[in-house]
Amino acid sequence: MSNNINVSILLLVRTSLIISQLKLPFEVINYMKKNMKYVCFVCSLAAKRKSNFVFSIIGSIVFITMYWNLSSIHFLKQEFRESNEIVRWTYHCDNHTQLCSRRWLKSDHDVQSLQTCQMSCGIPPIWPLPTGQMKFLNRKTLSFRKNNIKFRLLKAENFNVKRLLIGAADIFLSNLKSMPEVGNVDVKNVDIIVTIIGKTNATELGFDIDESYKLEITANTSSVLVSIKSSTFFGARNALETLSQLIWFDSLIGQYRIVTGLKFEDIPAFNYRGIMLDTGSNFIPIQAIKRTLNAMAMNKLNTLHWHMTNEFSYPFCYSDCMSAIYGAASSNKVYTSENILEIINYAAIRGIRVLLEFNNNLDDIGVIWNSIFDAKNQIEKLKYPETKHGIAHKHMNENILSHRPYMIHLGRAGINHFNGEFNSYSIGNGIYNDRGMFYNGDYDVDNQFNLLPVTTKPLGNLPKELEVSNVVVWCDTVNYFRNISSTFDNRNFIAHVSSESSAKVEEKFLNNGYKVIISHSDVWFLNRLPTWSTVYTHRPWQNYTNKQVNKVVGAQVCLWTDNVDENSLDSRLWPNAAAFAEAVWSNSPDIHVELATMRLDVHRLRMVQSGVMAAPIQPQWCSLNPGECL
Repeated sequence: MSNNINVSILLLVRTSLIISQLKLPFEVINYMKKNMKYVCFVCSLAAKRKSNFVFSIIGSIVFITMYWNLSSIHFLKQEFRESNEIVRWTYHCDNHTQLCSRRWLKSDHDVQSLQTCQMSCGIPPIWPLPTGQMKFLNRKTLSFRKNNIKFRLLKAENFNVKRLLIGAADIFLSNLKSMPEVGNVDVKNVDIIVTIIGKTNATELGFDIDESYKLEITANTSSVLVSIKSSTFFGARNALETLSQLIWFDSLIGQYRIVTGLKFEDIPAFNYRGIMLDTGSNFIPIQAIKRTLNAMAMNKLNTLHWHMTNEFSYPFCYSDCMSAIYGAASSNKVYTSENILEIINYAAIRGIRVLLEFNNNLDDIGVIWNSIFDAKNQIEKLKYPETKHGIAHKHMNENILSHRPYMIHLGRAGINHFNGEFNSYSIGNGIYNDRGMFYNGDYDVDNQFNLLPVTTKPLGNLPKELEVSNVVVWCDTVNYFRNISSTFDNRNFIAHVSSESSAKVEEKFLNNGYKVIISHSDVWFLNRLPTWSTVYTHRPWQNYTNKQVNKVVGAQVCLWTDNVDENSLDSRLWPNAAAFAEAVWSNSPDIHVELATMRLDVHRLRMVQSGVMAAPIQPQWCSLNPGECL
């Protein structure tokens, strides 16, 4: 008997040592001490029955049961709910540095999460940073129930604009993930009022569309009032994006919180803020493109330049899908007209235009364009689920689908179209060779350009034929023309500059009155793996004259997917593209990488929580100790 008791005691001691090595929070240790009587009971039972085996089995069951019960305890949920929040620490705002400092938690009444502290200390971590001055009126953070946040008013004179607002409101609410809420809250309701000022009917994002907004959040004893005002849907959508960054789930207290007592205006520096995604080199599935659009909306980027095809790959089916298979990596890696319309609609409700580029196929561009945007057929190509407001997406998006995009990217290959010739190697005459790819080994782009005469055939009726008002062409294409003005009309032509920044190629076009989109390859080609700070600090227009700046439509980062697929897409794009987003939205003359690091780090975590696998920008210890790694 005594020997069995001694063995039982020895096993208990070993179990205690294992528990101590786990470095569990002190609350967990206290809980286990309180329930140690159950373990002692098992020990005595095993001693009486002289069975160490019984002790091992029953003891294991008791220990597992205790651990299972621990997982339901609120403080343990707090411990493991967020990887960057530990209940042994609390955060306080340093009034001098306006940064949150980490301290030991002395009592439960003193607890404050890092996220809550950051929202009430210094400038809130909004990304991109608003351009207008923030006014704080008794700023504080208040808790509320997720189900009590409501859109009390969506006011717009134009019915089509209001339908877009309803779609944006649904997205806003769906992005608030359901979390286990506990305890009493500070306010009963969070009421959102969105007002579109004037009688605008703009449902398409043109270069002249106002994307600015006014946002004000106030509170009384029982509710929070959010007021959003804008002259367009696109400005109101941007405001909702900012509002979503001012709402968070505090895992330490198990409640949603919102910042109140602030007011500001916001307007982007440029009307074109884009990402070029190459889906010709490696096929990117539709769901991955949608995930990219979600991330773009979070960063207020408003243009997806979809580089769908290139010289050796044509994964697009517009008439004969069997021909398209020869231009794709496999038969199931082909985009259809339905896919394009689906992406255009998905993007439009998120305030994003889609700029299509069908490289090396200009002779068939009219046929392609008409096959995609045939107004009679496009509505039937899509399925439209009901929204939370009871309005079908089909009706909400009819106005979006009823018009064609107002701009197109003509790429660089096939430029001999402008010389009155035609590229005989189009997908209509698809070539299948031993590579299993659509490829023309005889088509020497550079030699074709060198043979161009002094004067070439103007664009002529192409914009009218496609019903577009703007045509974008890569600058390396245009550089082959000796007389640009005789070929391209500066009223509808936009030069897309992709040379290195040191070449200053854009000045050639700016000085001749052409509009320009800038994508300097040495800084903004993300496949070259620039650092986020390099992307962030590049502001070439700061050295331009006012006249030149007025011709800069905007800028975009580019991701060529020669060595990127859907598995590495997120980490190659983000958070570098987010850094770019603030450069073209805020365009602050005073660039502070240190301060931007802390805000971008918070925003990167938001993106990860939303399902976008953005790469980290610093060690996690630096994230938990703001300002210590600068």
